[in-house]
Amino acid sequence: MSSMRRTILLLVVSALLVGCSARANLTQLPDAVTFTPITEATDFNIDAELVLQPHPELPNSWQGSMTFRFVSLVDEDLHNVRVAIFYPEQMVEMLLIPEETLVLPPSGRRFDVTPERPEWRFTHTVAAFDWEQLGEVKAAILNPIRLRIVWDGAERFLEIPPSEIAVREPNG
Repeated sequence: MSSMRRTILLLVVSALLVGCSARANLTQLPDAVTFTPITEATDFNIDAELVLQPHPELPNSWQGSMTFRFVSLVDEDLHNVRVAIFYPEQMVEMLLIPEETLVLPPSGRRFDVTPERPEWRFTHTVAAFDWEQLGEVKAAILNPIRLRIVWDGAERFLEIPPSEIAVREPNG
């Protein structure tokens, strides 16, 4: 193998390893971390909404999707932004969310936020459930959803209290 090919291969493997460790580091919380409620945050405005609707393919079933809308309130560019979402155990169990911690964007790709484009959003679908479980699903939002937002040179630890999580359903 030529030295050029070897160098390129080492760079690709290194990039993959850095991407894997970045996800692991993002989901590992520092000791004694304090989460600030989004109602007190000064640098981000965050909306969370759980949309419940009849499942289009399964009769007598519902499906849900969780949408997060983030708006940067700072007047500077934020480079290489990533978000880890830490769901409360009740939501993970009831909504069958595959992992307690979801890293966004899921591709591991990082993105930039600028004053000209301060808003971004993520939506993910949760598992289908029976009509009879609708009340239990809504009741699963008992504890805050916690967020770790990281960008070059800084990070924030925020939480969305249950009172700030909108639940929308047809005729609801």
